[in-house]
Amino acid sequence: MQLELSRVDYTIVGLTSPQTMKLLPNQGSKLNQKVAVADQDGVLQVFSLKKGEIQLSFKTLPGPGISRLELGGAIGEYNIEAFI
Repeated sequence: MQLELSRVDYTIVGLTSPQTMKLLPNQGSKLNQKVAVADQDGVLQVFSLKKGEIQLSFKTLPGPGISRLELGGAIGEYNIEAFI
């Protein structure tokens, strides 16, 4: 059996460093999983996919470059904080 794979670009981000993409915890079974991506232009984007279409939750303005992204918050809570 042979698989044929193809590339699909959903969004474009700037140049990234290691540890700058995080999958956010799902906040409910009906909600889509969100992804946070930070780039070296200082832009942080949080988005999800629904039926193949990107849904942007928020995007910051360019600023100082981001070299690492970490998530924090109380265990079991849906209040997630991003530390850059």
